[in-house]
Amino acid sequence: MKERSDRSFSSLYANTLFFCRYVLIVFIYLSFLTAEVSAQENSAILCADGLDNDGNGEIDCQDQKCREYFDQVCVICGDDGISFADTVITYVPGCPGLKLNRPSAALGVADWNDPGDGHAVVLGEGGLNELGFTNNILINSGDTAPDLIVFEVGDVVEECMIYGRPFDAETGEILNVYQSSAEVQDGYYFLGKIEGTQKSVDLDASYSGLAGGALRFDRLRILDVPDLDCLETINPGADIDAVCAVSFLPIDCLGKIGGWAKINKCGICLSPDDKEYHADCEIEIFIPSAFTPNGDGENDLFRFYLPSSRQARIGFMNIYNHWGQKIHHIENVDILSENGLWDGTIGGIPAPPGSYFYRSEILVPGSQKRVYSGLLHLIR
Repeated sequence: MKERSDRSFSSLYANTLFFCRYVLIVFIYLSFLTAEVSAQENSAILCADGLDNDGNGEIDCQDQKCREYFDQVCVICGDDGISFADTVITYVPGCPGLKLNRPSAALGVADWNDPGDGHAVVLGEGGLNELGFTNNILINSGDTAPDLIVFEVGDVVEECMIYGRPFDAETGEILNVYQSSAEVQDGYYFLGKIEGTQKSVDLDASYSGLAGGALRFDRLRILDVPDLDCLETINPGADIDAVCAVSFLPIDCLGKIGGWAKINKCGICLSPDDKEYHADCEIEIFIPSAFTPNGDGENDLFRFYLPSSRQARIGFMNIYNHWGQKIHHIENVDILSENGLWDGTIGGIPAPPGSYFYRSEILVPGSQKRVYSGLLHLIR
């Protein structure tokens, strides 16, 4: 009887072990499958961000998956993909109650299919959408070729005025020469318009005789020209799906044309050949144990110090007296700023010399929040 019981237990144990192994294998397989699916070039933004999101060595429109989704757009706007507007500056709808009122729908590669997918933003009669470029700038080609394409939904392009904000002072100076013919709105200069069958804008048509790349713009304003009442159509005004700078120059995070600087894991914009680029984000923060707020310009404020080129913010800082009463408080301040730092006063009156207690939370990019506390000696 005991032998049968042992065999039954062994059989149950073996079956349970087999089942657990099976579940583990399935779990691992699904985990890899999920990871594979989650990292794809499969959206308007991912196919226009200048990144190899699925790790196959192909970026944006170079990737066959992007070409399968947006082949016509990739052919029109080039194989790099980074020339699409990728950030929203301002959206001012021209009509109330618009259903397609998500301005970010105009970012990335053109991906409109039907009204139900929400992949375009409706401006409304007289409405506007301001978009920006973070990794490239729009330029003039110096010839009669289109420099900018605005993907407006529909067979007939609704009339829109296109304005650009100069990227640099040199562009502004050139445009000011054309001041008599250049329409300016809030620092945005008129570039051209789209309407009918015309979706493209040639900057050189408005500003002729310039060498290619003489004009540089980092922001665009698309302004609908009203022609109907807001109640006369379901989606009044222009429907913007995407904006592509056909003529462009790449810029890095420092704003340098053709530069190589990138945001590293610590949240700092540096060139990859900079010795600080691969630095450990766990930086050492120096906190003095005393300060002398006597008005001589030396150590008049209680502050933290960190290595140059590194960034951090003070989440909060509290100062307590020896009775445990909070006498000073600041929050959300750049660690290099002097705004709100304790100057050794309480309510505008100099605090007596002696020992105080501080507690502070420091936020370092690429690292966890850190909390520091300790004694602070006020010396006069």
